[in-house]
Amino acid sequence: MASAFGVLLGVLARPHLGLALCSAALALTSWAWRAEPRGQEAPLPVVSVQSANAMFAAEIRKAPGQEQVPDALARWRLSVYEHPRPARAEVLWSCAFPHRAGARAYLLADDGRSLVAVESEYSEARALVRRWRGDEELVELSATELDIDRSRFPKDTPKAWLAATPAALALEWSELPRGPGLALHVTTSYGESRYFDLESGAVTRAPASSTEPLVEPPASRVEKPGLRLALARKFQAPALAYWGEVLEVEVSGDHPTPNWMFVGFELALREGGQLVLSPISAPPPRNSVQAQVIQRFDAKARIQGLMPGRYTLRVEGCPDDLQQPLALEVRPARAFLELSRRGGFAGLDQSFRVYPSGVAVVGSVRPARPTEFRVLRRSTMQRLVDAAAQLKSDLRARPGSIVADGFEFRLAIWDGVRARQLEFQDQGSVGALHEIVELLTSGAL
Repeated sequence: MASAFGVLLGVLARPHLGLALCSAALALTSWAWRAEPRGQEAPLPVVSVQSANAMFAAEIRKAPGQEQVPDALARWRLSVYEHPRPARAEVLWSCAFPHRAGARAYLLADDGRSLVAVESEYSEARALVRRWRGDEELVELSATELDIDRSRFPKDTPKAWLAATPAALALEWSELPRGPGLALHVTTSYGESRYFDLESGAVTRAPASSTEPLVEPPASRVEKPGLRLALARKFQAPALAYWGEVLEVEVSGDHPTPNWMFVGFELALREGGQLVLSPISAPPPRNSVQAQVIQRFDAKARIQGLMPGRYTLRVEGCPDDLQQPLALEVRPARAFLELSRRGGFAGLDQSFRVYPSGVAVVGSVRPARPTEFRVLRRSTMQRLVDAAAQLKSDLRARPGSIVADGFEFRLAIWDGVRARQLEFQDQGSVGALHEIVELLTSGAL
């Protein structure tokens, strides 16, 4: 004890020696802390995922040249290929990918254009759903944007925001005004649905497949009680329209009294598909010069948002003895190529629609089957485009050969401006018409 006390006194007597010893002790302590073993994070996995139709595959791995860089510091890339992947596969699209640890599900769209990542556990600090789509901007959806109610989670699993069933996550096709569209359908742990449109990025509680009819120019007798119903004498409209396009209705008639002016239309959709269009007039300004004759008007209503179905169009104020209501059919979004096939021994009634996106919609009334959405191989789509281009200059009626219990076909090709149509019984054994029919009806799509 005396010896140790003497050493301490010696150090205090020589301050420079005490400072050196303290520095050495601090350095030794710092080295020992760094040398202690630290818990290492699990390596980030290479992710491979296929689309449900097995036509495309996505891969998430380190970017070229980053193989030896630690996972957390490396640059990662998402690449999408056609499947099965040939030896020298061409990348359909690729983008930088912020790969990170954690449990999540990955879903690749049937058309190969989108990859979705869905977090398994609820978090308010990071996005629950992320979507990549080619070179487009990343879309991230938080719990707020998805309108997730954490208070309704199961008590025993406070972070479980997804239903504990295989169907909790699904990519679903639906008919939209722009054509076939894909949405991520999410079922929450408390039984509610969310639909995330992979193209528009919109989030809804039901499939985004409904629209409300609107008319331009608009008018409202409710908002402006001084407006009056004009007296229609005649109206006309095409018998066929397509969802997502504008239906034009030409209306002519008279104002209720002299000096009134046409201002717009009201539109109402009633039970049974009754579509009622009301032409509306406004009174003349005060102290204006007053003519003594009733003036006629000619106006055009532009109706949009009519969903597929059959309607009866009438114009309020137009007596039936002057103009009967018009039957109107609204079909799904207009396709690049449409083919219907009816007849045969089994009495088939089928339709095939091909859209510029490369998606075909197959409907069958007889036999009754649900609507099918099929993504075409690029080679198949190109063959249809080439055959359609060859037919555009030769779409005229063809007598063909009448065959008992044969098929009756109707083909329409839309070039963006007008539709060319052809009806026939026999498509022949060679040529562009034969190729279109065979590609669509042979089941090879």
